[in-house]
Amino acid sequence: MKPVQQDMLETIIKRTAKETIAEIRKADNKERRSKVFHNTKILMENYSRIKESVDSGISSLKDLENEKINIDIDEDLDELFVESIRRGKVRSAVIIAHIDRCLEMLKVEQDKKGIPEKYRALKMHYIDELDYQELSEKLNCSERTARRWTNEMLSQLGVYLFGADAII
Repeated sequence: MKPVQQDMLETIIKRTAKETIAEIRKADNKERRSKVFHNTKILMENYSRIKESVDSGISSLKDLENEKINIDIDEDLDELFVESIRRGKVRSAVIIAHIDRCLEMLKVEQDKKGIPEKYRALKMHYIDELDYQELSEKLNCSERTARRWTNEMLSQLGVYLFGADAII
């Protein structure tokens, strides 16, 4: 092969490799953003249950004083079990506090933009647990608009919750 053809072939190979890598990165980024949206949605769908669990869950033997449960477990095992529950409760409390703070930042952002109804749609759907028909009636919009606003707010909330992973 002539040197010019060899150079041309190498150039084509390098360019193809760069384009392939760029496409893979683009797909990975899209997948990551999709995962962030999914995780944000799952957190918000379970927000009330997690909050209730934090507020009323049992995390020590003192919490069992009024319960009629016969406990006959090895003390070390019992302590390990209770500690595991306590860690889960603390982690849930941190997650709820983080969500609450991010929701407040999102509310402030939407108020500044003059579109508080978008935030209200998210709050009313996930926290007050209204369906899209009820949202459309309360916000005086179509169900499709209520769904669009909610999804838009989920995406923006994902940025607050997960930072750069939500947009990279």
